[in-house]
Parts: sequence; structure tokens; C-alpha cells
Amino acid sequence: MALVPESEAEGTFVAHVVVFDPDDARNGRFDCTVSGTGDTSPAAAQNNFRLMSVGDGEYQLLTAAMLDREREEEYSLAVICEDGGQPPLVSTAELRVQVSQSANQSETQELSS
Repeated sequence: MALVPESEAEGTFVAHVVVFDPDDARNGRFDCTVSGTGDTSPAAAQNNFRLMSVGDGEYQLLTAAMLDREREEEYSLAVICEDGGQPPLVSTAELRVQVSQSANQSETQELSS
């Protein structure tokens, strides 16, 4: 599980993803996307998270928007990678992202209790 404080800026690092395909040529090339699973819709996943390629077979999962704990406390995501073979091989890794309260909000709640 990854933990991301709410109200962090777009582009906040969530996870590092490494993909390996031993095939050559087209069969060894792959494309990865992020989608929602369980209670998280594909649209919610794509609106709030994105994959950024950082090298051959390496990606960073980043926020694509500022997360709000009051709207969504946790996201269930799937990183789906498909190679260029015929038929294509598909691999999926699932990840939960929990949205935590920002430090300022925690302090405010403690003072008002």
C-alpha cells in the first residue's frame, strides 16, 4: 500500500514500477496504463493518477490531480502492461493508495477537539 497526503501537488510520487520482457523486437516492447479496480472506477484512476516513463521498463506512478480525503480515502489501482506480441501478453499488478490527512489538518483537528 502507498500513502499519499491529501492536498499534495499534482505530480506527487506514489510508486516505482519496473517492467521486464525478455523478448526481442516488437514482442519485447510494451505499453502500460493505470486503471481502477474494485470500488475505484477506471475514470477515477485515470483522472487522479498517471504513469510517467523514466527509462527502459521503468515508470513512476504519480498523482494527476490533488487528492481529497473527504472525496476518496483509498484508491484501488491496477497497472496493466501489454506487450507487442501476437497475441499480446498482458500482466497486471494491483496497488492500493491510501489518502492521508495533511499535517496542517491533523493539527487543526487536535486543537479544536
